[in-house]
Amino acid sequence: MKTQRQRVIYDYLTPCACFGDVGCDHGVFTYEMLASKKAQTAVYSDISAACLQKARVLTAPYAARATGVVCDGITEAHAPCDQVLIAGMGGMEIVKILQNAPTLPTRLVLQPMKDAESVRKAVVALGYAVEKDTLFTAEGKYYYIVTANKGQTLPPYSEREYRYGRDNLRDLQADFIHLLQVRREELTLAAARAKESALLAAELAEIEEILQNGTH
Repeated sequence: MKTQRQRVIYDYLTPCACFGDVGCDHGVFTYEMLASKKAQTAVYSDISAACLQKARVLTAPYAARATGVVCDGITEAHAPCDQVLIAGMGGMEIVKILQNAPTLPTRLVLQPMKDAESVRKAVVALGYAVEKDTLFTAEGKYYYIVTANKGQTLPPYSEREYRYGRDNLRDLQADFIHLLQVRREELTLAAARAKESALLAAELAEIEEILQNGTH
């Protein structure tokens, strides 16, 4: 793996029969899944033909077990996949891909760059149970990751859990606490300048409550 972020994401991928790498870029995840035999076969795809060619070169040692496709999102080509990764895209783009997909896998691993709340809601609406929903840091940046399975039954999400992530609220890890503290500072400054600050004040109060729980 080239980056710390990629290494963390890779650890959330589980062994599978066919791995789907949507928006594969250089094909690093496909290569690692096949090289480690974590996946028996793979379908890697990207909207960019240039990126797909780079992925094709990287995964050449496993060409017999991998299929590359130039496409936008999830297509019929991904039908064999029982696990699909979508990482490094905006949350709304991930939502669009999932909602427009003609076929969906048993397991999803999603790493949105923003709008994680929308991703959580879309995944649940599509009939998935969220198994892991947390925050991690890599190269000095914060990233959300959501993994979900079909066929599981878990308690429904609350609105607060949709906003912040169920595991983050439960575990209150240091990275999440720090992110909330940064957001609290932003809101405090914004509320001081805003004429209509009811929404800002409500979010600030919610963050204060979460942080208080974290200090008990």
